[in-house]
Amino acid sequence: MLLAGDAAHTHSPLGGQGLNLGLGDAMNLGWKLAATIRGGAPDSYVAGEGLFLDFDARQPLRPLESRWSGRITYVASDVKDLLGLSAVLVRPDGFVAWAGQTTPDYEGAAQAASRWFGEPVEVQIS
Repeated sequence: MLLAGDAAHTHSPLGGQGLNLGLGDAMNLGWKLAATIRGGAPDSYVAGEGLFLDFDARQPLRPLESRWSGRITYVASDVKDLLGLSAVLVRPDGFVAWAGQTTPDYEGAAQAASRWFGEPVEVQIS
């Protein structure tokens, strides 16, 4: 028997946020346990390739792709985001690791990429 809940979250029970987080945590834990039991679990559940979605066609954050080559795929497009975001970095498990507000924040994006995908590769400019 497996019990999962929201004891680790500090939300008021009135709004239901803790319940939603608890269910999401249980689902996340469930697929990881199933992969481990089947023998197909990766060394790290955050291992894999991330996705950097840049909502600005000018691609101001494109240099991040070469710094984390093979670890992050960069996709840029001129789209209107209703949430007011300029870009998002999505981990391999589908969770958003970083979200940039209206103006691109290269340093903030680079810090998030380092945290989740390791130190960047030094790029030689010729």
